[in-house]
Amino acid sequence: MYARIYNTVLPKGTTFAPHSASLDRNSTPPCIMIGESTSSGKNSTFAKFKLDNDTNLLSPDSSNTTNVTAQWAWETNIYNAEGIAFANNYYFITR
Repeated sequence: MYARIYNTVLPKGTTFAPHSASLDRNSTPPCIMIGESTSSGKNSTFAKFKLDNDTNLLSPDSSNTTNVTAQWAWETNIYNAEGIAFANNYYFITR
């Protein structure tokens, strides 16, 4: 069994407070979708991270095993979002 702690590194002035995670098996390799819950008046952000096929942990950047970069991140115009999932070419966001 593996256990890891991942730290968030963001550009100055950017915030991201992860609140939920879901497994996306629609891509190869599978991915983790991470989302944040925000208060009224603040947009929610979601990010997608590749998983390593061998370990099922977040896939590290090239040879640096301590850095993991999101494949993409998306700031929505949705307040109080709770989670995100991907299926049949659609993203589903709960609120």
